[in-house]
Amino acid sequence: MAGWNLVSSPVVPNDLAVETLFNPIVDNLIQIRSADGSVYSPSENINDIGNWNSMSSYQIKLSADAAVEFTGELMTQDSEFTLQEGWNWITYSRTDTLNPQHTFLQIPENIDFVVVDEDHKFHSSYGFNTLGLLYPGDGIRIKLSGDIENDIHFNLMLNVPE
Repeated sequence: MAGWNLVSSPVVPNDLAVETLFNPIVDNLIQIRSADGSVYSPSENINDIGNWNSMSSYQIKLSADAAVEFTGELMTQDSEFTLQEGWNWITYSRTDTLNPQHTFLQIPENIDFVVVDEDHKFHSSYGFNTLGLLYPGDGIRIKLSGDIENDIHFNLMLNVPE
């Protein structure tokens, strides 16, 4: 979709190089940003990202609607993520949809904010939830605040009703 998008992929690509992965849509690709501030901007010949990290999500800005298909192996759907204080950008590793309310129950009260895109957010302090369902390809940003003594291990497969 044109504009900024928060994306991930449940596929670990055969070729991890972002230049190769996004070459099919390079004419519509303005910029890719990672959680650590690294950037891939083909028009400016900048590539601080290098390789795609399948455990992370990315912000991608497009000038027009475009889609990329990754070829590779599916991630293990029970991948565990280590969450730390501050913003955590993770991939949605599942290949099906999920009601995130079930999943985010496993994160303690330190969870402050979850963002999938500008229209889909969860804010625990205010009881604000417009997340809807999570879909394959969604990126997820989770903000944890307060005193966190240990990293939180988060698994998208936990607390999912049968």
